[in-house]
Amino acid sequence: MQSKSLILAVALACAGTAAQAAAPDYMPLGSGTYLGSVGADTHGTPANWSFWRFNVDFLDTATLTVTPGPTDFDVVFGVWYGLESDTANYFDLFSGAAASSVFVGLGDGTDPWTVGPGVPATFSFTNTYGNDDFVLAIADYTDELGSGMMTYTLTAAVPEAETWGLMLAGLGLVGLAARRRRA
Repeated sequence: MQSKSLILAVALACAGTAAQAAAPDYMPLGSGTYLGSVGADTHGTPANWSFWRFNVDFLDTATLTVTPGPTDFDVVFGVWYGLESDTANYFDLFSGAAASSVFVGLGDGTDPWTVGPGVPATFSFTNTYGNDDFVLAIADYTDELGSGMMTYTLTAAVPEAETWGLMLAGLGLVGLAARRRRA
């Protein structure tokens, strides 16, 4: 009898660890002092930032993928924990001067022109900070025309079919165990 309980416990543990966190819910920060731009210089410092707010449960892992448009160069983006009162606190992505930054840098390497147009940039992190919102700042980096605007899409990790199957199998085993206890 104990071996059956042990097998059931192992099966439940395996099914539980495969479940992923829910995808982040992106909300544009479209009002107040969050909107703004950072002045570009002759070295191509990012200008015209777009800010997005999202939430990740404590100790869950977030995976962010930013894909530039087909004619745009690499993405420059940063992620911060907590909302700031104005964009001046987000201004220096190259040096990581913002004290609350989780990640700062170019999407695909140290040179924004090494990978090429349309290549997605992905960043994953585990939320060890708390239950407050995060901010994803995306620079509308220059395209090959030097226009300083970039089209992009945000993609969040979505649980795969296998994950859902394992989760449902785990719930079924929990139901079976509860039913056997009542009998």
